[in-house]
Amino acid sequence: MYEKPLEQMLTAFRVRPESAQWVRPSTLSHDWVPIFLGAEMKVTQVFRPWRWGGRDAPQAYLAGYPTLEESPAGVNVLQISKYPFVLQPSASYVSILSDGGRSDCSAT
Repeated sequence: MYEKPLEQMLTAFRVRPESAQWVRPSTLSHDWVPIFLGAEMKVTQVFRPWRWGGRDAPQAYLAGYPTLEESPAGVNVLQISKYPFVLQPSASYVSILSDGGRSDCSAT
């Protein structure tokens, strides 16, 4: 079932993390990219005409999958429209690596 853009926007605001986090829409649903951007979410691992030189794309805190069968096993799945999303709390928005280890940072 197709959701209207307003319904998609309201859904995006319901799942928006409290602090800045990277989200990845399902690879089969590019229409979520402008919806997530409109909800002031940081979008990663999608097509764009530029890339960060020498760096991998950030890992997503909220990751979408095309089907439930393609999502990781043994994790909590959040159904958004017809797409399954998985919360990955170990993926931080940004972190600093030093001799003392990794420090996660937060942003708004």
